[in-house]
Amino acid sequence: MTSSFHSKSLSSSSSCLYSAGADLGLLTFDLDDTLFPVGPVVMDANQGMAKEIHLILGIDDNDNDKMESTIAGVVQGMRDARAKATATKQPLSYSEQRKQGIRQQMELMVPASSPPMDQATVDRVFDAWLTERNHAAERRIFPGALEALETIVTNYPNACIAAVTNGRGNPLDMTKTLRPYFRFCISGEDDAVFPNRKPHAGIYEASLDAYYSKHQSSDETDATWIHVGDCLANDVGGSAKCGAKTIWYDAGGEENNENSAAARAKSGAKPVWSTAPPAEMKKRAALAEEGRKLVSARVTSLLELPDAISDILSATTTTTTTTTTTT
Repeated sequence: MTSSFHSKSLSSSSSCLYSAGADLGLLTFDLDDTLFPVGPVVMDANQGMAKEIHLILGIDDNDNDKMESTIAGVVQGMRDARAKATATKQPLSYSEQRKQGIRQQMELMVPASSPPMDQATVDRVFDAWLTERNHAAERRIFPGALEALETIVTNYPNACIAAVTNGRGNPLDMTKTLRPYFRFCISGEDDAVFPNRKPHAGIYEASLDAYYSKHQSSDETDATWIHVGDCLANDVGGSAKCGAKTIWYDAGGEENNENSAAARAKSGAKPVWSTAPPAEMKKRAALAEEGRKLVSARVTSLLELPDAISDILSATTTTTTTTTTTT
């Protein structure tokens, strides 16, 4: 049988193709600031990273000033790496930025006569950061997230739930919380995706390809793809242009949450964990305003997700029926 959503290989000017149906086939989620707060999660991960650096170098990790200095040094190293990459027009992944930052800071913390920091040590510190990132995400998962996912799975047992993220969080590694609900995760850091992060169509194309190749039901002939995310530019705009129905998670309402992606886009404020230059922040703000026009549904609490999904599917059914009757 032929499915109603489909895609094709992308060229530089092409985009995903998709046709909506009445049933929920694929539900994709952004992760950072959608299912957990990325700022506090990254801060916790940075603490884990600094502890690992201090353990390797034999430094007392009970000294908060030294911990903060180490973290600040790594972040500065990441900014330096990004600036060099921008100057040479070479794409650099977030993972590689962090590894270069770790290397730079660790080499500053040892005698100048020491040999360059070996890659195995850098990777060990990075892995400590990544492990703590996922653990922190589980500890800090947003209220209502698991309840909403449980309801969605109950209501749509044949739907495939997946993550589409620009970062390194992975629900499949969150065994105590998200893993039971998610089938796969596509990251902008994946070799097959980078540098085509959100809002580029390439990352959504990869998500659809993963769905078609591994998770599509053989009898699914009329299905809808819905994407949920907090960022109007990356999540709403990016996925909608590939044909998804979109749910904007406007946590608490942008008028009440100055730390939301939408509020930051309006004010031009940059989160402390970001290494993005001003020009990129300005571009994101413009894309956010475009994305605002492409919202299918808006929720301010994750507990509202099941109703939002139901409303989208009902509207899709009505539209499909009207079109069929007219033709």
